[in-house]
Amino acid sequence: MNDLETFVDHRTGFILADVGGSVTLQCSFDKEEASYFWYKQSLGQKPQQISMSYKLEKGSTFYGAFKDKPRFSVETEVGKSQLSISDLHSSDTGTYLCASSLSFLLTFVKGVTVVVKDSAVGGEASVHQTPSESARPGDSVTLNCMVQTGSCREEHRVYWFRKSSKYDPGLVYAHGDTADQCLTSPDTQTHTCLYKLPMENIKKSQVGTYYCAVDSCGQIAFGKGTKLELESEAFSLVLVYFLCAALIFTVVLNVLLAVKMYKKHNKDSFQASVFQGKSSSCPAADGEEDNLHYAAVNVNQPIRSRSQKKSQETECVYSSMKQ
Repeated sequence: MNDLETFVDHRTGFILADVGGSVTLQCSFDKEEASYFWYKQSLGQKPQQISMSYKLEKGSTFYGAFKDKPRFSVETEVGKSQLSISDLHSSDTGTYLCASSLSFLLTFVKGVTVVVKDSAVGGEASVHQTPSESARPGDSVTLNCMVQTGSCREEHRVYWFRKSSKYDPGLVYAHGDTADQCLTSPDTQTHTCLYKLPMENIKKSQVGTYYCAVDSCGQIAFGKGTKLELESEAFSLVLVYFLCAALIFTVVLNVLLAVKMYKKHNKDSFQASVFQGKSSSCPAADGEEDNLHYAAVNVNQPIRSRSQKKSQETECVYSSMKQ
């Protein structure tokens, strides 16, 4: 037996509870009505009325399978009604609805889906999920849930719910007996169905662990969950910084190469002009300009006085070739 009681407001929409535990479901109404009602709807069945309460009376009237069941109790106040269920059974799994009435007109508020799981009973169904999935913000991803059942061929229901450190657990989606793909093994008679949960435009608020649960033949089987993560934004920033640094390095390298080539070009031009100037400083002999070939000769001469150097600063040696 589990003495832990879970209090659930109808706006939460989903609660996962253990066999033997307790839950309290509360509904609030915007207007003061004359009477209040509670209903339970199981998969594939019409809603069953649990109770009816009057605003001016303290007691409640129970109906059908809920009559004379001390596990169920209702407390009603003005504009508020709450249903408590103790010693939970697997059969208590279902969607609980509350309604108010004035002049024979029923007004329903959002229901609460209660899933009761029994950890000690494995049941015939088994659920398999991929451990993790990752996506970038804005991408799409599909979560898969593989459900295997044995000889049980009753209608079953699959629930998806998310658990996150920043957000309360909540029901995401519920499948009826319509799977994306089903296959029956002729040897083992195992019935395998694949359920998919497509998700688009992934946001940070959708990060968490998604659990798949199947309600089959009165038993609830759970998968181990698929952890949905966003790819590290830090990695993207590092990649951007790396590409920027590579671009800057390439630009700087091109500039340095251009400067080096420019300087080399100027140096070559300067040397060529100096060589041409020295060659043209020697006058040609009369009438033999076209037959002369010039050659620069470096001759080691003895040390002379400054006046001798000045007078003989330039000496040319001619060689002629007559044809």
